Amino acid sequence: MLKIGYHRTYSDSAVYIRQIQQDVIILAIHVDNFLSFGNTQSGLKSAQKQLHETFEMKEEDPNWLMGFLLVENPAAQTISIDHSQYINTILKRFNMQDCDATKIPLDPIRMLSKDDGPLTDSDKSKMASKPYRELIGALTWISITLHPEIAFAATHLAQFNSNPGEAHWEAGKTVLRYLKGAINCHLTLGLHDGNPTELTAYSDSDWGRDIDSRRSITGYVFLLGLSAISWSSKKQTTVATSSVDGEYQAGSMTVRHGLWLRRLLIELGLDELETSPTTIFIDNRGAIDLTKDN
Repeated sequence: MLKIGYHRTYSDSAVYIRQIQQDVIILAIHVDNFLSFGNTQSGLKSAQKQLHETFEMKEEDPNWLMGFLLVENPAAQTISIDHSQYINTILKRFNMQDCDATKIPLDPIRMLSKDDGPLTDSDKSKMASKPYRELIGALTWISITLHPEIAFAATHLAQFNSNPGEAHWEAGKTVLRYLKGAINCHLTLGLHDGNPTELTAYSDSDWGRDIDSRRSITGYVFLLGLSAISWSSKKQTTVATSSVDGEYQAGSMTVRHGLWLRRLLIELGLDELETSPTTIFIDNRGAIDLTKDN
């Protein structure tokens, strides 16, 4: 890639950029898949021709990528991510295609624990026949690519992979019921209200949420314009001694990710971020500005 004129971004070693006069080409690589972007049709075709001459490769429908559909709306200048086919596939895979939909991914009252795992050989034998890890893998993939609202559910249930119990399995199926109800919800990129390059974030902490370790959960989401582009739900690395401590840890994780995200977007050509701040809303306690200088 370097030999044919591309340079690797500092922020992400799987993203390459090349600019020749006014033509800008961006290549995003995932394992053995390329996704190419260009600001002109002629520049994009020229780049694709060169890639074919350099590598043995084939072109596929760019609207389909790793199980999800990209839906363009040229009039609105937006792209939506549609995961309905993949969701239908996993519903059938786990025999949930005829289930009733729910409105929330997890029961907020039910507190899952490692103690809900099977204790007897008989219970372990029953759970061995249930594809719990496969279910969590599918939910994790959906939470990463399209549905930020199930990010907590996917990561929370994943911590029971080593010894899942009936309660964990039923909770996983509840997430599937939620996805059935949300199957027509799309994640739309390009939404904005006047400033398409404004980067903002929201951060929060659920203090002591994990009843096994007493560690808190950090959750954040970054918006470019009005579109969600990055999100996470993770257990904090240390036990927060107060709710304020949990919020500080959540804010710290959000700021670190924000610094990386700003650098990546600037490398991709959003020069406005060089001078404009990124506002991060920390729970309901106020906001901080994240700029290049701090």
